[in-house]
Amino acid sequence: MLSRLQSATVAAFTLGAFGLGAVLAPVAVASEADSTSTAVVAQDSTSADTGAITSDQAQPAATSASVSSAQRERNYARGLGLAKDRYGIRPSLYRGAWYSPIAEKHRICIAKRESHGNYKAGSSRSAYQGAYQMSRSLARGATWMMQPSVKKLMGDEGVRILAKLRKTPVVQWNRYWQDRAFFTIWRDGRGKGHWSGLCWKSPAQIKAEKIAHAKAVAKAKAHAKAVAKAKAKAKAKAAAKKKAWAKAHPKAAAKKAKAEAKKKALAKKKAAAKKKAAAKKKAAAKKKQKR
Repeated sequence: MLSRLQSATVAAFTLGAFGLGAVLAPVAVASEADSTSTAVVAQDSTSADTGAITSDQAQPAATSASVSSAQRERNYARGLGLAKDRYGIRPSLYRGAWYSPIAEKHRICIAKRESHGNYKAGSSRSAYQGAYQMSRSLARGATWMMQPSVKKLMGDEGVRILAKLRKTPVVQWNRYWQDRAFFTIWRDGRGKGHWSGLCWKSPAQIKAEKIAHAKAVAKAKAHAKAVAKAKAKAKAKAAAKKKAWAKAHPKAAAKKAKAEAKKKALAKKKAAAKKKAAAKKKAAAKKKQKR
């Protein structure tokens, strides 16, 4: 009873001193907070019951996810975070336009077969380098192919990074750039010819191709053997014919042999003169260079 009387007295005093607004303002704030909380709870329960989210509710979350994804990719491009790790099989750090779950499966298989997931595989002078064993020219071409999208993502900074990559051996690229180069070259399977088909063909296809290849090799060998045999037979026949003619015409044969010997000697003399002239020219050029 005393507390109610005290509360009433305080309220009367406040009303008299500050007016009705001072009493109702806290109540209005509390009421607004409660209604907001109720709305949020109702919204969550609606989403949970129906499993659907309206476009107005989804838009902020989608925008936020997009921004964080773009920022994460910029950080990887700069060599931060997981991009520093260049050993082992991991999910691709690149998730751009050319990424797909099917291509990812092939990427992992290729990385395992080519380097066991070692992004440092090969030396700076090796013909093929990195996790996917790309050649310098192939990787350099990939940087030009990806430049428009990288410029859109990172602006001039991205262009500078790509320019630096072109001068850097693939084995020194971080994980992100090697992953991105792979998907850029792969391009939905259009560039798969740069790797063996063992990662995307069925065992039956591989076996059939091996059999077909073995047959083709055997056929080529048989053909080459037959051609060599025919040539040897023709040569022996010509030699026998020549011998028979020489036996039947000894004087003409001797004259012909003499002419052929003279022709050979002249050709030999010309070759020696040509060689001597080349050596003289080289010596003169060397002497001139010393001066």
